[in-house]
Amino acid sequence: MSLTTDIPMSRIDAWIPLSVRETIDRAAAMQGRTRTDFLIAAALEKAGQVIAEQSLVRLAL
Repeated sequence: MSLTTDIPMSRIDAWIPLSVRETIDRAAAMQGRTRTDFLIAAALEKAGQVIAEQSLVRLAL
């Protein structure tokens, strides 16, 4: 994902248990990503799955 100054940006803050953060950091490091990049990619992937699944459910109805 390439970010430029032309794209409106928003900040997300979350309080999570330290053990969750450590797990996320470990997975991000394994992929050679920053925590932020890892979280954004994971959230976008999951969001796409949910949207696709819900679209199929609506079409099926």
